[in-house]
Amino acid sequence: MESKASIVLQVLFVLLYVHLSSGVNVIRPKFESIDLWSDNEYLNYTFAMDGETPYFNFTFNVLKNLPDIEIHVEGTLQNKDDMNHYFSLNTTYNLCKVFEFKDKSPIGVLVWSFLNDHGSLPARCPIPAKTYSIHKIWIPEEEATGVINEILFKLNVQATVKLPTPKLILNDTYKGVTYIKSVSSIQQGILSMLKLRK
Repeated sequence: MESKASIVLQVLFVLLYVHLSSGVNVIRPKFESIDLWSDNEYLNYTFAMDGETPYFNFTFNVLKNLPDIEIHVEGTLQNKDDMNHYFSLNTTYNLCKVFEFKDKSPIGVLVWSFLNDHGSLPARCPIPAKTYSIHKIWIPEEEATGVINEILFKLNVQATVKLPTPKLILNDTYKGVTYIKSVSSIQQGILSMLKLRK
């Protein structure tokens, strides 16, 4: 007859195996439409996403020097089952001041280091004509521990170069829905992203 200790070890091994072989649930976006527009005078670029991962790939071709850039973002998150529950965002910011933030804040340094680990970005304004990129950047993931309704999302991003007569150079709209996906491992969460770098 097997000892109680042996039986307990076998049970623990089975439980561990089941845990390791089962996936964890995360929230991921499913894009239903992506409408990209750039003026092709000052800027053109490409965007791609790997459907099996939360990776995004951006390549920006700046065709003329950009003296100053203003970014306008409008976004909406809405409960698919109850449209009365929603969150909306409407903000405008100066991209050049965001670049300056990395020189004035430890958090800015951390975020800047993280982004530049995955590509090349302009350091300041004016932005020289050149190709810039961010590849394999991901949406930070956390384990979904409960039942979460599908969320509809819409994001519109506009970029305007500040000239004597401001000129729109980018106008993108992303629409989709979030869903629960079972994965074997999750990408770093937002707190893990902001780890100290040497």
